[in-house]
Amino acid sequence: MSDIDRVLLKLKMKRYFAQYEYLQNELVETEYLFDIYNKDFLKECYASNKGANETNEKKETKTEMGKSTSESNVSENSEDEIEVQIETNDDINLKKLYKMLSLKTHPDKNGGDQKMFIEVKQAYLDKNIFKLILIANKYNLDVPTDDIIDIELFEKSIVEMQTKISNLKRTVAWHWAHADDTKKEQIKARLFKK
Repeated sequence: MSDIDRVLLKLKMKRYFAQYEYLQNELVETEYLFDIYNKDFLKECYASNKGANETNEKKETKTEMGKSTSESNVSENSEDEIEVQIETNDDINLKKLYKMLSLKTHPDKNGGDQKMFIEVKQAYLDKNIFKLILIANKYNLDVPTDDIIDIELFEKSIVEMQTKISNLKRTVAWHWAHADDTKKEQIKARLFKK
């Protein structure tokens, strides 16, 4: 790789880091607002239609039961898969980057910092290589990430976050929160159409 290519790659990665961090914050904010909007939507919309409210409660109970059943199935399957699963390149790169950063941040090492070390350890436990890379950038820790970073994985994660944000903002609850009284009545009419 030429010097020009290295510089271009570093600049591209800086842009990805900034975009990833921005989208991460936007996703947290959007999920927080969605939870508030959804509670208000259910309370306002279904409170005026008691029969629909009872039906909704039954649906919620079924959904909760369905979630717990599917979640338990997932965890059972996951344990079986873990035993058989072969370590992927992403896992190897995650471990490699974690070791580099933990050696630089460990409180017992010269120049180590407990706060940084805890952040690094949590990112590793979350299996989030991007957080590790962001931590390294945040604290200006010099680690050779050229052979660790998979640009396609970064792009995929960015697209996934954008999709999640977009999907939350297209929900009925989100539109309800930003609608005037006339629009809310139209939403109710569509929801409770018999």
